[in-house]
Amino acid sequence: MNQELMIKAQSLERESQQAEETLKFVDEKIAEMENFSRTLNDFNNSKDNSTLSSLGNGVFARTELKDKELFVNVGAGILVKKTPQQAQETIKSQIKALTEARMQIMARLEQCTSAFMQLMAEMEKEKTQNNHSHEHK
Repeated sequence: MNQELMIKAQSLERESQQAEETLKFVDEKIAEMENFSRTLNDFNNSKDNSTLSSLGNGVFARTELKDKELFVNVGAGILVKKTPQQAQETIKSQIKALTEARMQIMARLEQCTSAFMQLMAEMEKEKTQNNHSHEHK
């Protein structure tokens, strides 16, 4: 078999595996964001004036809510005040971006699969030609 075709096939297989791993990661992030969106929606619609607040490492404290304003970490320890509706808009935007990335990854995975199938057909054709040339000798 042609060594070049084998190398291309192995490369496509690695790229497909990487795309599948990335796709799994993106799917997990989308699920996390959708779950967070539902939780935020429940929080916003709740009439309860108390909640459990995470202090970190699985430790929670019951806290009284003065209002429904949220403090969102935007990076580098910077907190920004947002309403639940503003936070929902941010989540929707992130889900949209992740969904678009997912579609791009799926398209690349399909390209890899198609290219891999073509290589397999080429390898089979080469194998058949080699068998025929050996028969005629």
